[in-house]
Amino acid sequence: MMSFIRENISEADIVAYGLREINEDLFVVGFGNGWVIDRERNIYLRWIRLDKESPSTMTFTFFWKGVLLEIDLISSSPNDATFEDNTTWTLAHPPLDLPPALEMHRQEILADLRSALSAYGSFGMSSRSTHHHATIAF
Repeated sequence: MMSFIRENISEADIVAYGLREINEDLFVVGFGNGWVIDRERNIYLRWIRLDKESPSTMTFTFFWKGVLLEIDLISSSPNDATFEDNTTWTLAHPPLDLPPALEMHRQEILADLRSALSAYGSFGMSSRSTHHHATIAF
């Protein structure tokens, strides 16, 4: 079984996943060139926005087996200046709001989101630490 990998988004993936259209629909102004993806299971996590009022709140798109979810997460670290070695992730608006058709998959979606965040590290492709530990508090 493949797991999540952190990588730069290729032009082919931008087109295949409709990322330009997603950015337009969600009013994303520019976006990072990285994500974490599990190609085998068709799941990705991509950071799209930082809340200027609350800089620790980050918005991600989580594409889960054909369904695009927008998720607000709060990141914190014992060393808030760097977030390099340890990051704790919590849901900004628990519980995770899911479409009714996905409610039966809630535990699987949360498990996949936890795995994706563990692979994401502190700053996705911009992470410098090779020994990052993610604590998922949901």
